[in-house]
Amino acid sequence: MKKPGKRAGEPSRAGNDRSTGQTTRYHHGDLSGALLSAARFILDRDGVSALGLRPVTRAAGVSHTAAAHHFGDLAGLLSELAATGLDELRAAIISAAGTPRLIAEAYVFYALRHPHMFELMFRSDLIDRTSPRYRNAASALFAMLAGSPEVSDHDGQKETDGYDSQDAARYTAAWGLVHGIAVLATDGRLDPLISRLREPMSREDLVRQAILSVPPFL
Repeated sequence: MKKPGKRAGEPSRAGNDRSTGQTTRYHHGDLSGALLSAARFILDRDGVSALGLRPVTRAAGVSHTAAAHHFGDLAGLLSELAATGLDELRAAIISAAGTPRLIAEAYVFYALRHPHMFELMFRSDLIDRTSPRYRNAASALFAMLAGSPEVSDHDGQKETDGYDSQDAARYTAAWGLVHGIAVLATDGRLDPLISRLREPMSREDLVRQAILSVPPFL
């Protein structure tokens, strides 16, 4: 009888040595990648609350000790995972490559496509924001959002020239508005409003209209 294949997007598991009962190394040797792949699968399927070292290592088919060796603890693993989300968001914004309005839409629509990852990226209670990998990914994203091409490299050697107070205030206002819309949309807080609209409108169209209605994106 043919065994069912793994679910789409489900990470491959390590093998098992029947003579010892011990889990063998991940089949292509990328243990770090295996753990991140398993964590991403769980995150996308079940949400942030389902993430833990035990379910992740179980899904990856490796030992708890192996995960601790690579990432130290759960915060280390989640910080690395969140950094990949920041990279994805930055790539989405770069692809939008246009006006502030298009950048804002790219930000919110990424959140709508990946709501659990978007939540994790900003969960300071779960991640270590001082992690070099997370810090560099965040610096690259936020400096780009603020219009500065100079960001810290992976060794922390480059830095931005800084912002004056007026630019910082405008950046904060614009980011706050866009991030707030993203949170409202991903949390389902816009659904009651949409259900009472006189004319039917999708959540995505409402987001576009909301972005257009605020001064930074007119």
